[in-house]
Amino acid sequence: GGSPLKDLEARLLGEDNGPSPGFRPPDSGRGQSLCPLLTVAFLNTAARVVAQTPAFCLCFQDFADAAGWEVADTAVAFGRLMALRNLVELCSTPILARWSDRVGRKPALLLCCGACFLESVLLASCSSTVSLGLVYVAGGVFASHNAIEGACIVDSTPDDWQRGSAFGHLFLGLGAALVVGPVLGGFLTATSGRAAPFLVAA
Repeated sequence: GGSPLKDLEARLLGEDNGPSPGFRPPDSGRGQSLCPLLTVAFLNTAARVVAQTPAFCLCFQDFADAAGWEVADTAVAFGRLMALRNLVELCSTPILARWSDRVGRKPALLLCCGACFLESVLLASCSSTVSLGLVYVAGGVFASHNAIEGACIVDSTPDDWQRGSAFGHLFLGLGAALVVGPVLGGFLTATSGRAAPFLVAA
């Protein structure tokens, strides 16, 4: 309830207490359309899920059966393989995010998309548990594209209001990919064979 002159003085001296409740800051001009980014995030995630559920699991089981593995051995080996892939992703995520700070978000995202393409093609051509496992674990190095997408949102949204909404849309797209991916992957596996989901994901 102070005078405009006092409000201006407080702002200049850094004593501003911030906007009043319910106030939404105006756009600063930095805002950009996030539709391309959200589309890339959805397609990348959906492609990985299509390739992995259930085609990857079934291929691993087929190769293990062909090698004469017992069911228990197959289960243990598959669990360890999944844990190793997740460990690789966990370790590479901060490195990938910092690297994108240096080279830029777009080149980093393009590299992740290219790595997803190459991983899917190689998985479709694997013929043993060893080759399947090696390709799958190596693919985890560039699988953490969501970290870069989140950084893109932070870079492109000028205020907390827009940023929160953008992250909400991102998580909505990722959730939709996790719903659509297994359904499409299962349908392709049932109708077109084990390699079809990998090729469609590519």
